[in-house]
Amino acid sequence: MYSTVEKSLQEHSISQNFSQKIFMSVKERLYTGATLIWKDRKRWCGLPWSFTRYRIMKKPGKWLKLVSDVGLLHSQIDEINLFRVEDIKVYQSFTNKFWGTGTITIYSQDENTPVYNLVRIKTLIKFVI
Repeated sequence: MYSTVEKSLQEHSISQNFSQKIFMSVKERLYTGATLIWKDRKRWCGLPWSFTRYRIMKKPGKWLKLVSDVGLLHSQIDEINLFRVEDIKVYQSFTNKFWGTGTITIYSQDENTPVYNLVRIKTLIKFVI
């Protein structure tokens, strides 16, 4: 009887671990072991009232990526490997200067997104330097 109880507990823990892996979020699966280098949000009037988040993530010895996460109830995640970046353009309109924000345009060799805009971010200078 002891072995059947032990066996059922083991089966329960296996099924629980399996269900945790299935329902693990996409971000947790993709970026486990990665460190956050930089993050910011798309802003409106200088305030982060947007559901667009930008991050630069690094997995030591493997990759360095710019990750864009858009959405509240659903998510759309775009990645650009930073070794593919060819050029960066910084733009600040009058209103962007007033609110302390700006737009960075990234030109890369990425097939899906050769031109990517980080729109109205606050830490504009920190990103470029």
